[in-house]
Amino acid sequence: MISAHHPDNPSTKHPFPLPWQLGHQDSRHVTSALIAALFFPSHGQQPDMCRQPTASAVETVLLPFLPDRGGGSPTVTAVRGSPSLRLPRTYAVELSSGQALQLILPPPSILRLLRFERSLVESEAITIRWIQSQPVPAPLPLPSLIHASHDLPNGLDSPFAFFQPCRGTPLALLAPPITPTARRSVDKHVGSLLRRLATLHSPTGGFGPAAAVIPVEESHRRIQPLGIGGPIGNGGAKTWSLAFQAMLEGILRDSEDMAIGIPYVAARKQFARLGHVLDGVTTPRLVVIDGGEEANILVEDGVVTGLHDWSTCLFGDPLFARVFSEGDGPSEGFMEGFNDSNITSTTTDAGGFTLSTPSPAVDDAENARVRVLLYGMYHALVMVVREFYRPRVDSSRREMEGRKRLNEVLGRLAKVEVGEGKAEEEVEGEVKRVHKRGSGEMSPAKRLKDEER
Repeated sequence: MISAHHPDNPSTKHPFPLPWQLGHQDSRHVTSALIAALFFPSHGQQPDMCRQPTASAVETVLLPFLPDRGGGSPTVTAVRGSPSLRLPRTYAVELSSGQALQLILPPPSILRLLRFERSLVESEAITIRWIQSQPVPAPLPLPSLIHASHDLPNGLDSPFAFFQPCRGTPLALLAPPITPTARRSVDKHVGSLLRRLATLHSPTGGFGPAAAVIPVEESHRRIQPLGIGGPIGNGGAKTWSLAFQAMLEGILRDSEDMAIGIPYVAARKQFARLGHVLDGVTTPRLVVIDGGEEANILVEDGVVTGLHDWSTCLFGDPLFARVFSEGDGPSEGFMEGFNDSNITSTTTDAGGFTLSTPSPAVDDAENARVRVLLYGMYHALVMVVREFYRPRVDSSRREMEGRKRLNEVLGRLAKVEVGEGKAEEEVEGEVKRVHKRGSGEMSPAKRLKDEER
């Protein structure tokens, strides 16, 4: 377990008692009280780290990158906070020309972040810039990147990105909610969008977070590369199982940093038994992990206009998107869009949803069921651990829901039997076969150690 004085621990020198120095229940209350005290101090003043950027500061940084339309350079007339369910701070920037841009800044520095959340602004900018450079048969509903900088110091004293945003409102914020018929249409469009994004492949052939895979000038790269105990290196991991193991260990170590009580041994055991199944994914495809979430789907007049947040992209298995493994799984409308109706195919039961095979977006559909269980384990871990890092009013409910999901998926993974040359999962009396890695192949754990050397 990582101690409170570990160099990777951003709270090592914090003057308040550290949450993991207290009991399980006290940890939640102290963390919540500490955040409340720092964000809402009694004297009513806002800490500098949370202050809204001024119009003059935004103008200084932004105007050199705006085109002169003949009437002189526009000026920034207002900077306002935007309603958002995403972690980074979001502001609407209004220009004298009538144009409205979006400014993205990192979360307030007082917030304790998970490892994969530490470079969200940089990740989004790098990913959007790369997607915009790719040839696609039809335009994708992307925000347009105006300018981004990760270098300090700068006029805003933090990494930032300016976008021409997509129109629309996050589906989760619509009031009243859309009708069931309109929702099916929205789900179908989102499924189709994630399938189209999956046709974009890793530029290096590597797997992992998009910002660690996409080539950029090394002097501008602040993204921590994949790795356990040390970076594997930029360009991504050689296999999907190696990339997934790095992400799994990342969230487990986040949990260890806070001394959270979760089944560490069971999670690592199931990956050690079944992680070889992930190597059936041989093509690193672009995945928006939160692409199917209501908070991330932008809608206008019942039509999908884009995604609100592109900071969680990676190259790997499209089934890693949370929509496939959370709750009751993807809706029929979503799968109607995700499965390509233009291809004559059979269907494969992936556990909670049906994949058309052969699929242009998914490798090794035969073993999708067990892969989705492993992904569900990871997402449930994130769901639990996140509530200890950033407590909310309903954190107890969210934590319990995450623990319930985690226990369910671990129970199902435990029923997957690994035999000689194959693995079998018994589901309601039916045996589902899962191919095992050949005896001559190197295990993901050993590959990881070799890569770190």
